[in-house]
Amino acid sequence: MADPAPTRRIPPNAGKGRRLGVPNKATTEVRELARKLIADQDYKKNFKQRWRTGDIPPQVETMIWHYAYGKPKETHVLEGPDAGPLRFTLKLDSPNSDA
Repeated sequence: MADPAPTRRIPPNAGKGRRLGVPNKATTEVRELARKLIADQDYKKNFKQRWRTGDIPPQVETMIWHYAYGKPKETHVLEGPDAGPLRFTLKLDSPNSDA
């Protein structure tokens, strides 16, 4: 006689996660903190001073702005001659080709 199919145990918290579209609480808090920091007058004054003396670590400054407002969208446009459509030819050789 064949063994019965194994049963799958469903965890008690199944289906109780965050609904789609609900932002992560930690992400929201970090974004708010970064925006408050950028809007702070002392921060702006200090930023100008550090900019003039070259003391700003660019990675940190960039990270704060990305946390506050997100990364800017990067767009790459490929164009052909004279800003026309990009044209190409694809040539496939057969693996059994004698050429």
